[in-house]
Amino acid sequence: MRYQEDKTNTKERKQEYLNGLERLIATRQQEAAKKRSAYCKDIFVDPTRYRDDLKQMLGWPLAGHNDEALPGVTSEKLSDEDGYTVYRMGFEILDGVTLSGLLFKADGEEKKPLVLVQHGGAGTPELISGMYGSTSNYNDMLQRVRQHGVHVFAPQLLLWHESYGVSYDRKAIDAKLKRVGSSIAAVEIYGLTRILDYFEQQDFVLNFGMVGLSYGGFYTLFTTAIDTRIQTAIS
Repeated sequence: MRYQEDKTNTKERKQEYLNGLERLIATRQQEAAKKRSAYCKDIFVDPTRYRDDLKQMLGWPLAGHNDEALPGVTSEKLSDEDGYTVYRMGFEILDGVTLSGLLFKADGEEKKPLVLVQHGGAGTPELISGMYGSTSNYNDMLQRVRQHGVHVFAPQLLLWHESYGVSYDRKAIDAKLKRVGSSIAAVEIYGLTRILDYFEQQDFVLNFGMVGLSYGGFYTLFTTAIDTRIQTAIS
């Protein structure tokens, strides 16, 4: 091609396009805020309808799936500690999908609350419980909850760091799930509700709470919004 020009010649056009997109987003955000305000006006009058809408938004299996049977469960005793026993457990939350975690079962015969304690990004149940020594930025979160005389279950979500030896792409998995009407959030929140299904039937569990840090706080807010069995939540 004979025509040549400096690559900065189209800078203004590129900037104009970028500015237009940002103005478009700002306008749409304002419109969306108005729609949200109108949509939520009856949220305390009919919470079930809004809960169902949230499930539909997140996708299958929260919406369009119901499994009345309890999940298949495996349990391995790891340690007897001072005042509690530690188990590693696995729950088949969906056919062929097993979500694992650690149970810290308080000693004693009386029923006690069970609290889900949820790690965040790059976290694991073992890290937040102190099995590796330091709990890093979790600041002994799990043990501080456990010391209130409750049972604790710490689930392992698809959020661990690759240094644990299992690599994955959470965003890619989420995108693939969304193409089939689901999402990683829908699968994992559903998994947490299935874990509650199991513990609800155990004679040592009184009721439920949930605590989460960072990404675990996200899961705490959403799971508590969806599952009314969780009576107290800290995000």
